[in-house]
Amino acid sequence: MPTFVRPKFRNQLRQWGIYSLCGGLLVALPAATLANANTVAATPVLAQADALTDSRQVAEQLYGRWEATNSANNGMTLIFTKVGQFYIILQESDPIALKFGYTINPTPDPMELNVRVGEGETVETIFDLTPDGQLIVQLAGTNPGQPRPTSFDPNATKFRKVSQEMSLPPDVSIYNSEGPTHKTRQMEGKEYLRSLSRAQKAYHIDNNRFATEMNALPVDVPQTTENYRYEIAGSNHPEEQIVMTATAQQEDLKSYTAAIFVITDESGLTSSVAGICATPEASQTPPPPPEAPTNVAGDIQCGGNSQLVELPNPE
Repeated sequence: MPTFVRPKFRNQLRQWGIYSLCGGLLVALPAATLANANTVAATPVLAQADALTDSRQVAEQLYGRWEATNSANNGMTLIFTKVGQFYIILQESDPIALKFGYTINPTPDPMELNVRVGEGETVETIFDLTPDGQLIVQLAGTNPGQPRPTSFDPNATKFRKVSQEMSLPPDVSIYNSEGPTHKTRQMEGKEYLRSLSRAQKAYHIDNNRFATEMNALPVDVPQTTENYRYEIAGSNHPEEQIVMTATAQQEDLKSYTAAIFVITDESGLTSSVAGICATPEASQTPPPPPEAPTNVAGDIQCGGNSQLVELPNPE
């Protein structure tokens, strides 16, 4: 799959249901192509003018920054620009953006969105703008060459506009399709540990204990990649806690340790507290296992001189 996203992002994108949309750096399409060119050419002049007006009105509503409102897509941001580009931002401690080209056709119901995902490859999908100002996009189940969906499924992604700003935030880097940067390679370790934390929480709900083997978890995380080796540490009390590590395979990368603890409060109710600790510098040795917080409102205590870099909610 030469034009598709490299392994470090696959897991999160699969969870969001948009893995098939996401490739490397994409060719932007000019704003003049907002309406489907073939359809416009075949319609009368007045109809062309109406279609162009509709396209401009819908396009103006799209321009800006949108944040997902679905809990399953929490942290997902879209930015639509006036030059036929949009970005999907992966919200991590080091956020990164995937860049795409797009065109719209507002005439059908639902409206059509075409996403350029590589040379000669387009994902055809649908979108809608609701009276209360939300954007609905059918992302899950779409792939290049597949027919355009005709309706939204119950889990179609919903967004709310948070800004008219069309530029990327200053702390967001664009994913480099020519090869992974140091930042994106290092991001893999946190990304996969975050996915493992979610999977461990789901496993604990079903089994009243955490999984001690990778293949027992319902998540597609490899045990070894070019950048990291992922392991679940042995636990004497898997019903109460679990520790997982991402050990750097390259000398210029940090290593990480993630942990989940089940904490019982004074009333007898239990909840989980999770976190990811990182080595302060590049290291091929993961941080020591962290200590559990003293209460459900506390943070895990990273061992040694490692640093707490993320609090992934494993829900």
